Amino acid sequence: AIFIGGWTAEAAEQALDGPDALDLLTQLVGKSLVLSTQQPGQAARFRMLETIREYALEKLAEAGESDAARDRHLAFHVALAEEAEPGLRGHGQAYWMKRLDREGDNFRAALAWAVEHNDAESTLRLTGALGYFWYMRGHYSEGRRWLETALSLAAPESGLARTLWRAKALLSVGLLTEANENALAFARNIEALELYRQQGDNLGVAEALYCVAVGNDWNCDTASVQRRLDEALEIWTAARDGRGIGICLYALGDLAFNLGNRVQGRELYERSAAVLRDAGARWEMTHALDDLAGLIWLDGDAARARALLAEYLAAIEELGGGFGLYLSLNYRNLISTALGDFDQARVEALMIQHLPGRARNEASGLTRLGQIEYLQGHLAEAQAYFENALHIFRKIEDPNGMAWVPPWLGCVAYRAGNLQQARALIEEGLARGQFASFSELAFGQLARGDVARAQGEPAVAADYYGRSLGTAAKFHFQPGVAEPLEGFAKLAGAAGQPQRAARLFGAAQALRDRIGTPIPPVERADYDAARAQARAQLDEAAFAQAWAEGRATGWEEAAAFALGE
Repeated sequence: AIFIGGWTAEAAEQALDGPDALDLLTQLVGKSLVLSTQQPGQAARFRMLETIREYALEKLAEAGESDAARDRHLAFHVALAEEAEPGLRGHGQAYWMKRLDREGDNFRAALAWAVEHNDAESTLRLTGALGYFWYMRGHYSEGRRWLETALSLAAPESGLARTLWRAKALLSVGLLTEANENALAFARNIEALELYRQQGDNLGVAEALYCVAVGNDWNCDTASVQRRLDEALEIWTAARDGRGIGICLYALGDLAFNLGNRVQGRELYERSAAVLRDAGARWEMTHALDDLAGLIWLDGDAARARALLAEYLAAIEELGGGFGLYLSLNYRNLISTALGDFDQARVEALMIQHLPGRARNEASGLTRLGQIEYLQGHLAEAQAYFENALHIFRKIEDPNGMAWVPPWLGCVAYRAGNLQQARALIEEGLARGQFASFSELAFGQLARGDVARAQGEPAVAADYYGRSLGTAAKFHFQPGVAEPLEGFAKLAGAAGQPQRAARLFGAAQALRDRIGTPIPPVERADYDAARAQARAQLDEAAFAQAWAEGRATGWEEAAAFALGE
């Protein structure tokens, strides 16, 4: 009866005071007082109906055995969490994450009992052992509350203030602090680092150095970040700790990327993913795969990016899902849509829409479905999806969504010939300025350029095409370069500059051919008309030469040419 959410036979043996635990459990199952279930690959699990459980708790109290039973329940779950902790960092990761998921209510009950009875040691040990699990599962608020309670119980007079248990709890608080609490995280991590050094725990020192480094402000103190990561990497390398080496390489990749060294950053992400894959640290590996796939997609290698995202998705599903599913599906949908693989993109968008737990997932999925319909020229269907998505984003007051959707509705109005409405909607999104990604911002700027061109405002159109191209170029987002190049080509053709137009069209087509992104069906008629306009102003040889010059131009050179640099 002291278990909440069920228990295993192993747990029952620990909780029952006597040698006949399994026999007693078997008798209770036989009398239907305890129910038994078993999932493939999992130990049998037992539970009571709530009315029976309440009756059993009353009898336990009448016998004067409640406290002793709860003490054993607490001891078992402290031992379980401490057994799980190293397993969460290697090949047993999936097993232990799912095992701890199933015991969530029991852990809460055990912690509540320990806190109620001022059992500082058990509270500190249990929260410290669960800290990394809470971090992996995103239980930031709950985990932080328990950890802070544990640290307050383990006051200096308790004799626990200088222990490794405290150091572990401090690091966990650092992990679970929000992004706007860097100062608190830094202080907790520094205190943990000092404790680990005092205790001579080198692996603890490496973990603390890593946490201090990644929790620091990299824009202000890159030298100390580099120094701490190098020291942590040296310790983990000497210990042959694959997980530690892998996460350190990943952090060094982040540092290199933030300092503007994309090539080194990509190389470090590659090494990190390989090391973490071998170490069985699949949760940590997903972070490296996410950033690596993003960089590779920026460089236009859609096939490799898709393969990495497939591995990412498989790992997330193996580990029991979570927010990583959204990230993976979102990336995959973006790539599928850009490649014109609309059937696959629709499957991914529907999966995003039906991810559990968040209204934002539904709205994001609807927006992705709207994009797929719009790019195929299905304007009425696209408008319905966009309006439904925007309604949800407004209801939940999501600033990214309220900036993201209006430009797409503006594009629908633009294609329908409602230029003033299109302009207002696109400018509404741009004015909010809280796009979740630079690709969305680049699209909004491109759309505003298209409307200005249709309204006979070539200077305004050129300004917005330049902004869109600049946003894509800043992040080396090659899939976002072709369309603004084509926008500049259309302006050049209309201005009587056919050679410039042909060269820009050629450069955009070469980029599309290389990375596999076709002209969307909704753009085809406009594109063909503009290209024919430029073609009509030149003889065949002159057009072919300008086109060939464009095709021989790299995307960065083509961007500079379009911008007049």
